[in-house]
Amino acid sequence: MSLSLGIFLALAQDVMSDTTCDRNWFGTKCEFACHCYLGTCNGEGQCLDSRELCQDGWFGDLCQYKDVAHEATMDAQFVNDNNPSTCVDLNSVRIKLKVPLFFTFLAIVLNFNKQITIFKVNFVLSDSGKAPCQDMKNTTSGETIVVTCNNTQLVREIIIDWTEKRSICSIYVNGGRNLALKQKTRTSSIHLPNHATSRPQTAVDGSKSRSENANASCAMTSSQEPRPSWTLTFDEPYVIKLVVITNIKDHWKQMRGFKVDFYNEFQQNVFKYIDDPDSRIDTDELIIHVNVTDDLIKKINISIPSKTRPEQALYICEFEAFGDCVFPSFGLQCEDICNYHCKDLACHVTGECFSCDEGFTGVYCEQDLSPSTSGPSTLMLDETYTEAPYKLLVNNNINKLLTILFAVFAVVILLEVTGLAHLRFKSRRDSGTLTSDERLLRGRQLMELTPQDSPSLSSGLPPVPFPSMVDSRHTFSS
Repeated sequence: MSLSLGIFLALAQDVMSDTTCDRNWFGTKCEFACHCYLGTCNGEGQCLDSRELCQDGWFGDLCQYKDVAHEATMDAQFVNDNNPSTCVDLNSVRIKLKVPLFFTFLAIVLNFNKQITIFKVNFVLSDSGKAPCQDMKNTTSGETIVVTCNNTQLVREIIIDWTEKRSICSIYVNGGRNLALKQKTRTSSIHLPNHATSRPQTAVDGSKSRSENANASCAMTSSQEPRPSWTLTFDEPYVIKLVVITNIKDHWKQMRGFKVDFYNEFQQNVFKYIDDPDSRIDTDELIIHVNVTDDLIKKINISIPSKTRPEQALYICEFEAFGDCVFPSFGLQCEDICNYHCKDLACHVTGECFSCDEGFTGVYCEQDLSPSTSGPSTLMLDETYTEAPYKLLVNNNINKLLTILFAVFAVVILLEVTGLAHLRFKSRRDSGTLTSDERLLRGRQLMELTPQDSPSLSSGLPPVPFPSMVDSRHTFSS
């Protein structure tokens, strides 16, 4: 029993241990790529650079959010240089985005040597119309103000106005997180089955490397496939707003007429993109705006429903799906939920509440303002919360852990049963009470032993008859 218990504990410890990821990848499934300024992270994704700066084009929690402001055109110097130490006094900033997007939030880094005043955020839409930031909320953390809006139109320009000049250091505009990395993929066929570079998972490996000769890191289907398809399935439903498909420019011609279908968790087709070669810009990247408001995306399928030429096939060098968690969950793995004392259960992607219910305060609304002799007190944490008042372990992760523990328990039980059966057999053998079938099996084992190895010759135990001495009614099974 002690042996099996030791095995159980060892297996449980192995299950709970941290996953070893390749260099500059982290996460429980190694699904997050390092975007730190120096390109190096520790095992938890934290930048090794003491300044904790992100690479150009990335910002936010562990540098996992795409910054579309970095490639935007601005009328203010230094504002999108990804350097919070370079500041300029402004009372207005106009951001012209390279690609329109469904706006979610932006972050403004200020020099707090001056008092913060009221500001406004307005949008120029992709159809040239204008709209204010709807239901604007903001949080302040250190020198950074985060502003969220609930607009549903495509935005191509962002205008920020202050009542007087402010010292602005940096502005970041959220383009979402790439949720496609290391997700499950499958395909109807593989161009070169024996070459890993053409397998379906190479399209979500984080590498946009592509070569006409080697077809490096590009998922490809066979040209013999009548209806080629490539499918990505998320581990859980997400809010997806933008998809970017990177390809070799000339290979788009081989995919003429392809379509991209988006499915919710109930297998319903909620959005569709159909290729129009005459209107599509001939570049390496195809950008698809996913205009879905009420549904979450669980699966995305790319296919050529009807080939017009025999050589047609799918070529996908990299597939990126930018979005975030389902409200009110947040965090890189969507394991957290906004504190239940956040007003309307609304919080930023890092958990800070935009405002608190009456009677509560704090960054996470974790302090109770009820009258007491000691002033504000930290809330007693609900037993379902861990580490912080807003952190919640998702049932999905609990189910996975229970499944693993059940499998380990089953192995332990099997070892116990096997051990008991062996002890019973040994006891009955020593007492001479073996059945004829058991004696027959023992005889077959002894046939393979040399005389000096035979227990009947070396241990003084009563000899077990060989097959020739056993009743002919007993037969062997293999």
